[in-house]
Amino acid sequence: MKLLLSSALILVAAAMCLVARSHPQSSAEKYSWMIDRKTHKLKQVSAGRGVPTYTHVGFPIEQTTNYAKHPDHGVPGCGPGYDPTLRQHMIATPTSITTTVGTDVTLRYDASEICQGQGFKNAQGVLSPDPRAPDNPNFNIGTADWQVGEIQSLPREWGIITLPGGYAQAGTYTITIKVMATCVDAGKPCEHTWGTTVSVPVTVN
Repeated sequence: MKLLLSSALILVAAAMCLVARSHPQSSAEKYSWMIDRKTHKLKQVSAGRGVPTYTHVGFPIEQTTNYAKHPDHGVPGCGPGYDPTLRQHMIATPTSITTTVGTDVTLRYDASEICQGQGFKNAQGVLSPDPRAPDNPNFNIGTADWQVGEIQSLPREWGIITLPGGYAQAGTYTITIKVMATCVDAGKPCEHTWGTTVSVPVTVN
């Protein structure tokens, strides 16, 4: 009886393993969204080494600088959250990176104050999704240029980006992140477009 029970358990475990292996990956696991350097249009690129990824898992909206200042509502109007003349820009962490060839490079960016909590649209006139709604990968609100391959498209004004496998050659690089949005306040009403940029120097040994 014990032998039969053990055999049955082994068969069940094997079947579960086969099901797990045959389960298809999600689109987010299979692809990254990039911006073609020539056409400047969004395109899907198969995920893998050297293809940047985006997530905000582990970096919820509650941890952003704008939420810390305005947790309940945005600032009325369409004024900018950043003033380049005062050296006010989005935040990137870390502010500089020293790494080695072939090592993943990861950083957090936070441009959540760009519209001070008001709604906003991207360059195509598409309204941003709710901060707690699922990401829309083909909604482009910003870019990250790793100086390798295509330019990464960013679907949120904050998040965590990674270059799997890092840089293939030693040297100095600069990761440039840009976010641009048209702030919208239906109560005023008003619309105004603002942008913010941050650069992170990278030394690869």
